[in-house]
This record gives sequence, C-alpha cells and structure tokens, in this order.
Amino acid sequence: MTTTHAEGPSTTVLDDFLEVGIVGGEVLGGPRDLAVGIGEEVFFRVASDTADELHVHGYDLFYELEPGVATEVRFVADVPGVFEIELEGSHTLVVELTVS
Repeated sequence: MTTTHAEGPSTTVLDDFLEVGIVGGEVLGGPRDLAVGIGEEVFFRVASDTADELHVHGYDLFYELEPGVATEVRFVADVPGVFEIELEGSHTLVVELTVS
C-alpha cells in the first residue's frame, strides 16, 4: 500500500497505516490521498470528535463514526478508479482513494 499527501501537516503512516483525525467536522491537515493496487487491502483509521457516517463511494461501504472512538476502515480494493471517502452528514472529503 502506498500513501501520499499534499504538502502541509503530515499524514501519520505506521507500517503502511494511515490515521486521519476529524475535529469540528474538518479533516486535520486536509483530505488525504491514498493509492493502492487492485486486489490490495485498504486499511486506515479515522477518529472524529462528532458522530457521523463515513461513506466509501463506488464500494457502497459505510462506517459509523462515534465521538472519541477510532474507527478502522478495512476492505479489499477490487474496483479500479478514483473514489471519494467522505463524511456522509456534511459531505466533507476525508480521503481520495485511487485504485489502479
């Protein structure tokens, strides 16, 4: 798995592990870019200070976010393309996923 991000606050990556923080409905450091190959596992953690739902477009996956609880997002990327992963309630982009 390869992770990349725009300049600015860095993304935390530990052993190919991405952590994203959300405070007040905003992604700390801005939305992340994540690129994986077809058949690879997408795996990252999201911690939010408010309840919301994380939606992985193109895969129709939903993850409930609870305040103060880190949520692990994990699935096999078997559909090629570029997909938004966003907060469903506010439509805030959290991760742009590229599968190729």
